[in-house]
Amino acid sequence: AYANGAPNSVSVGRAAKVCKEEIAGLITALEIFVDTDFEAVNANWRAKCVYVVDELKEIPGLRVELEEARPDHLEGGSNFAKAVIHFDQDWNGPNIEDINQMLFDGDPGVRVGLSDIGDALAVYPVALQPGEEEILAARLKEVLTTGR
Repeated sequence: AYANGAPNSVSVGRAAKVCKEEIAGLITALEIFVDTDFEAVNANWRAKCVYVVDELKEIPGLRVELEEARPDHLEGGSNFAKAVIHFDQDWNGPNIEDINQMLFDGDPGVRVGLSDIGDALAVYPVALQPGEEEILAARLKEVLTTGR
């Protein structure tokens, strides 16, 4: 038993008691990662953000823009596109905290992020499933135009 135990074992993962199923899962995850077309993934995320920007850009008091991906920067959130909703001085709707709460409490409840550049909301597309950008844009438009 001593010769088979850590640290004397030369088997992979023996010291951490890693089983064959976990190794198979790791190999599968690596295969998926290697086979992923990240340019297509980023293009899909960008398209979702463009949709949100197009749906919200005509609302008075807002400046809605697409922030392009900057993969050459290592800052969090900059390696994929995002839609940023800025509130101009003439904005007379609810504040950011109230908007976030109304979005969460609504049907369906949704969440958006706070922008890292100040008083703005950010739509991060990474977790959006196909078609959810339409739901998100509709909820944002509802809250931003009616305040509920």
